[in-house]
Amino acid sequence: MAISPSKKSAKTDRNDPAVSWVQMLARWNMEIASLYGKRMQEYCLLPVNLMRCASPDDLARAQEEFSQTLLSDYRDAAEKLARAIGAGAAEGGSGYAAALLRAQEDARDILDQAKAQAQRIVEEAEARSAGPMTAGAETKAA
Repeated sequence: MAISPSKKSAKTDRNDPAVSWVQMLARWNMEIASLYGKRMQEYCLLPVNLMRCASPDDLARAQEEFSQTLLSDYRDAAEKLARAIGAGAAEGGSGYAAALLRAQEDARDILDQAKAQAQRIVEEAEARSAGPMTAGAETKAA
């Protein structure tokens, strides 16, 4: 029974470690894009906020708020990126381990098949070499 391409690809996609790494990279890129978008918005608003300052204290306060927001955004993004990598590594790690185990099993099966084939070749060669000799030996004896 042949497996249809769509069923086969769906089955391999779930277990394919490359797919989980691609998903992890997609999450990583999404988090980076989100961070850059938020930070770009803050940078664009900075001159407007600085122009509203009426005193040096207001200016210092605006700079401090900007710095705190910057640090907070980067800290949050670092945590999200770590979770994205952790999830990808966990998915990819188990997928990779399963793929490696399957590869080892496949290699063992191939080696067993090769041993059986080699044994058949040796047996056939022995039978061919022994057959005419015994027939020739019987003819000479008669």
